Amino acid sequence: DLAIFNIGDAETKVAARGDASQLRVGHLVLTLARTRRGNLTASSGIISGLMEDWRTWQGGKIDRFIRPDLTLYRGYSGGPLVNARGEVVGINTSALRRGTPTTIPTSTVSRVVDELLAKGHIERPYLGVAMQPVSLPEDMRTKLNINGRHVLLLVHVESDGPAAAAGLMLGDIMVEIGGKSLPQTHDLRMILASERVGERIPVSIVRSGERKQISVTLGDRFAR
Repeated sequence: DLAIFNIGDAETKVAARGDASQLRVGHLVLTLARTRRGNLTASSGIISGLMEDWRTWQGGKIDRFIRPDLTLYRGYSGGPLVNARGEVVGINTSALRRGTPTTIPTSTVSRVVDELLAKGHIERPYLGVAMQPVSLPEDMRTKLNINGRHVLLLVHVESDGPAAAAGLMLGDIMVEIGGKSLPQTHDLRMILASERVGERIPVSIVRSGERKQISVTLGDRFAR
């Protein structure tokens, strides 16, 4: 939910950007916000957790997991995380991990901003289907050489979507995509998040008791 505003002829000092990859556990940090009346407020703490890149539950890539140990009061989401040198190292949010304060690093923010300026939106590969996890009988799994017990049943196919264009139909059972099994719908989101719009990806399905291979060209969810 990042937005870009073009402010013309504004004589405003711009905060310096810091490198979030230089953060270490225990570093002192500060977060800032404003009240509804416009009063500046602050909350301070330390960096309590760091990990490598991760993906949100909707598949968005965050370049680094940053967990600050401080209080994000109401209205603090969207505010900056500032290091001891006064540099902005990220944007705070409590929405990505069910209320747990996390910080979107400056590298992710810059990447998103660059794509928004170039394309007007963020590309999100999609198939144009709705799915329901189902269990396959053991005899069918053995006959069709399917390792996993759970697969995805297509319960809706958009008439003008990439899946329909490739020939996928209502009632098809999706077993694999890109060579990876699909026990749950969020697995599909994770796989698609690592692909690119316009790429062709192999999809293994079961139709009328037979296993078939179909190639789908991924579309852009927000460019229609």
